[in-house]
Amino acid sequence: MSAAPIVASIPRVMRENPAWVVWRYEPSPSKLDKMTKVPYIARGTVRQKASSTDPATWATFRDALEYHLDNEWTDGVGMVVCDADDFVGIDLDHCRDAETGAIEPWAQKVVDTIQ
Repeated sequence: MSAAPIVASIPRVMRENPAWVVWRYEPSPSKLDKMTKVPYIARGTVRQKASSTDPATWATFRDALEYHLDNEWTDGVGMVVCDADDFVGIDLDHCRDAETGAIEPWAQKVVDTIQ
């Protein structure tokens, strides 16, 4: 299991959104040499995949976090972003040096633009 997220680093408005799931790293169906984050419902004893389009499979942040901390098979928590939200997500891969934390200049431009 991954370490618990740093709750204070997650904006309260996001934590208040009841669209949270737990996730687990699994091999990608299309690229077997890659891992992908598969979302799961954060309740119950049977592992059931969550849906990015079905709010019935989502939970509150608190419930998802507690489920993650209580279930070693999960790797983290994540928020589902949908059209009804005022949120935007940007995924920048391979842009940060893991040892130094330095961000690639092209990625920093993206971050600066969206702030």
